[in-house]
Amino acid sequence: MYSREDALVNDFISCIPKSPFAKDGLLGVSKEFNYNRGRADIILMTFDNEVVAFEAKLQKWREALHQAYRNTCFAHSSYIIVPKDVAERAAQYEIEFAQRLVGICYVNNNKIVIARKAIKSIPIQEWLLRRAQNTLIGGEIYGKVN
Repeated sequence: MYSREDALVNDFISCIPKSPFAKDGLLGVSKEFNYNRGRADIILMTFDNEVVAFEAKLQKWREALHQAYRNTCFAHSSYIIVPKDVAERAAQYEIEFAQRLVGICYVNNNKIVIARKAIKSIPIQEWLLRRAQNTLIGGEIYGKVN
């Protein structure tokens, strides 16, 4: 379905306002949050100031899992975004995702589907969490979605 990762990222972002992540509204959404150990493809912040990070890949879900796990150093929740068929394959490795607290998402019919919910945690690098929150305050703002 997707020939480029940026198309997957853009589709995902367009679906965020009507997604489970926005059920109580969002304070901001940003693409490509860079930090010392990597770069998250998308980050968002909920009204309760929780940061959620996303890593997108077209095929290499294990690489996305590793990157998403790394994002838990600053994010309360972290997910991989992959096409539906890849999500279904990756979901068979539940233990790997559970050990790393990472969830799985895909886009289907212009909606975000959470194939595996991430486990919330407290980020271990508070200074990086604050940097992500400050980035999101200046990001695109979405109001409460009904």
